[in-house]
Amino acid sequence: MKKFRLKFNPIPFLLLSSIFLVQCSRQRCEMRTVTHYEEIHLSFEDIRSEKITFEASRSLEKTGKIYFKDNYLFINEINKGIHIFDNTNPSAPANVGFIKIVGNVDIAIRGNILFADSYTDLLSIDISNFENPRLLQRVENVFTTNFQIDDTKGVFIYYEKSERLEEVCVEGVNSGIGCSSNEDVSPVATPEFDNADQGTGQGGSLARFSLVSSYLYVLTGENMNIYNLNTPSQINQETSVTVGFGIETLWGYEDKLFIGSTTGMYIFDNTNPTSPELLSVYSHVFSCDPVVVEGDLAYVTLRSGTGCNRGVDRLEIIDISDPRNPVLRAEYPMTNPHGLGIDNGTLFLCDGRDGLKIYDAKDTQNLNQLAHYQNISSIDVIPLGNILLMIGEDGFYQYDYSDLNDIKLLSKILVQK
Repeated sequence: MKKFRLKFNPIPFLLLSSIFLVQCSRQRCEMRTVTHYEEIHLSFEDIRSEKITFEASRSLEKTGKIYFKDNYLFINEINKGIHIFDNTNPSAPANVGFIKIVGNVDIAIRGNILFADSYTDLLSIDISNFENPRLLQRVENVFTTNFQIDDTKGVFIYYEKSERLEEVCVEGVNSGIGCSSNEDVSPVATPEFDNADQGTGQGGSLARFSLVSSYLYVLTGENMNIYNLNTPSQINQETSVTVGFGIETLWGYEDKLFIGSTTGMYIFDNTNPTSPELLSVYSHVFSCDPVVVEGDLAYVTLRSGTGCNRGVDRLEIIDISDPRNPVLRAEYPMTNPHGLGIDNGTLFLCDGRDGLKIYDAKDTQNLNQLAHYQNISSIDVIPLGNILLMIGEDGFYQYDYSDLNDIKLLSKILVQK
């Protein structure tokens, strides 16, 4: 029998397949509103040419850290400058004016000299006359690790959002062998960004600056810089001590320095102020961490959220009677604690959106809550004997706690939205 062998010719099949493939890859274009984010920078030239000026009093807008000296209250307006209030009468603080300092977040005052950051730089300013602040010295590039910096553009400030109508083309998928008939194409998600001693004063627990005798201690990056202030008009760096990752807050107490970080509390012996000696590190879970000290006890708040979203929310009380071997004595759950203060066994704790909490902390194993002020978002406090200064997201508050059984609100200065 004669056998027939079929010969396969692949060319027609390939041509047919290519037609389907072309159909699968055809584009469909349409006009859409597209969101763009542009990096906005401030050049070093603009930062350093900006004059430090006194301006008329203005409303609080975005509150930052607080400082108190000689009956004057200083409230930072984040990245803009400092509000000054005469607080001789805490029931009616008088708004004196505003010192404009671009990029300012932290301050400390010794005598009539104000030390302040201005983005990457450290400044000393003569404020003997508030209405005529005089820049004495600018130390450049102290805080370079605290910012995203472009060598040509300067310091990154924020992202500017804009929307534009643009033609957007996507691959069509409506026909062809193996092609899906679903034409719904989801837009690519775009990120969202939040824009976001000679007589010294007292700062809160969130301070990054600390004054001890004639020395200024400044946290920057992983280091603690130490500046000699023997000549009031000059900032001379004495040395720099490498501390570690995530250092955030600095608290001086007697002959010790306590540094709060995202991973623990560092204790330094500061008997020799130009060469602090690390005594110990008290480690904790990854959390934002300010610390205050009284006697043999350190009070530390651990906070989740922001850059510490792996953290916990609690108060820890640590026995530091042996500073080389700190021991946890007690811990208490909190909502979202920020700054805190301690005065003669009375603990003032800013629990973020859960308000201000005041405790009798003399018995560390059994804190007794004396008061709880809700409906405010508290950030930090400074206790001053009988008067408590408190800063929150919605404004500044003062309380009289001379009678712990009858704590009174004296005054408040609200943020103007």
